[in-house]
Parts: sequence; C-alpha cells; structure tokens
Amino acid sequence: MSRYSFGQFVEISKPNIYLSIYRGFLQIYQKKEFLGKVPLDDILGLVITGHGCSHSSHVLTALTDRNIPVSICGSNFIPKTLILPIVGNGKQSMRMRSQFCIKKPLKKRLWKQIVQLKLKNQAAVLKEYGLPYEALFRMSSLVKVGDPSNLEAQGARRYWKALFTKNFKRDAEKTGVNAMLNYFNIQNYFYFKGFLDMEILL
Repeated sequence: MSRYSFGQFVEISKPNIYLSIYRGFLQIYQKKEFLGKVPLDDILGLVITGHGCSHSSHVLTALTDRNIPVSICGSNFIPKTLILPIVGNGKQSMRMRSQFCIKKPLKKRLWKQIVQLKLKNQAAVLKEYGLPYEALFRMSSLVKVGDPSNLEAQGARRYWKALFTKNFKRDAEKTGVNAMLNYFNIQNYFYFKGFLDMEILL
C-alpha cells in the first residue's frame, strides 16, 4: 500500500495537449509550448478531459510500468475509457477475483459505510458554506445495511438543492454545472479506488 500512500491525480483539461516522457517525468506541451512536467513516481492516476490530447504508446507504457491507470473522459466529464496496467505478479487479478466473489452481506455492509461517509461529507460541505447541514448529518446515523430506505438518494436531493438552488436537479447527462460535477461524483471516485486500494475493502 505504500506505493499509493502519497501522490496525486493529474488531470489534462486544456485542449490540444501533447504528452511525452523524458527522464522520469510526464511532460506537457500545448502547440509546442512547454507547460510543465510531473514526476511519474508522484502520479496516482491520469485523467484526460481536454479535447485533442495526444500521446505515444511510449507514454502509456511508462505509465503502466508504474501501475498508473489512465481515464479518458467525454465532453460531459464522465470516463469513457479506462486503461489499467496488467500486474505481472498476479496481485491485481487476485484482488479483482476477490472483489467479484464478495458475498452479498459484505457488499451490503460496505454500501452502508459508503453511504454514511457520503452523507457526512455532504453535510461537511454545506457546513463549510454556512448552509443547513444538520439533516444530512442526522441521516448518516440512520443508514441501515444495504440502505433499504435509499437514504443515499434522499440525501443527494437535499444536498444539491441546498448547495445550488431549489430548482437544481442533478443530471449526469446535462451540460453546464451538471457536467462539471461528473468527474468528482462518488461513483467515479470509488471506481478508481476499487482498482487502486482493493485491499482496503477486503
């Protein structure tokens, strides 16, 4: 786990970016202008949201050699392609098989924990902005195994209306504010975490 204890996710959001590798660094260019570089050993994941990003197979090989996943997103910021390294020592396939074989009771307990944390985090955001947060915080303590009351969805409705306006409706397929929220939604976060930190869940 020490490999993933430190580092950062790198997002390429500008259009027409060119990526290259040089002496252990991911280098970033735009129309031949050098924008910056990031040490490969500091990268946990690469997310490409900008249109027209280009790179060579050498870039992908260098990333996968360090077990760095690459996510390519569409115009609505939802991942369309996920490039995952193949770990030669069998650990990755073992962890994936273990996750696929998780029994239903454990899945329900894990979902309860995820929903509780989501509600608590949403409450913390509202509190930070001086908005009513108490209801969401109380809901987090009411979540049962498997969330049969669907408090996750109830909390989401409260959260988005409190954070934006009463007329706001979360829709991953829409543009504007909705599109900007997609990359950071809980589903994509745990999708990445599921591949990087599988032993946490097992």
